[in-house]
Amino acid sequence: YLTSFANRHPEPPLFALAVRLFELQRTAVLMTMQKAKVRLAWKRHPIARKNRLGNPLANRLTLPLLEMEKRWLFRRLARELPR
Repeated sequence: YLTSFANRHPEPPLFALAVRLFELQRTAVLMTMQKAKVRLAWKRHPIARKNRLGNPLANRLTLPLLEMEKRWLFRRLARELPR
């Protein structure tokens, strides 16, 4: 039983790599959704062209923060890749 259980799970380095890829996918989805939200606001409300619709601070910060997270995840992924 223990042998079959141990064989089902990936090696620790492979698991860490898979986690990074899932985190990158999540960040990409969040970035796409935020960009679509801004574009939709621009189409519906022309006054929102300069991120004046909703919470201006959140609108200005969300995409740059997601971009920073994406870069950080790529750096982590590059460090964790087997050489």
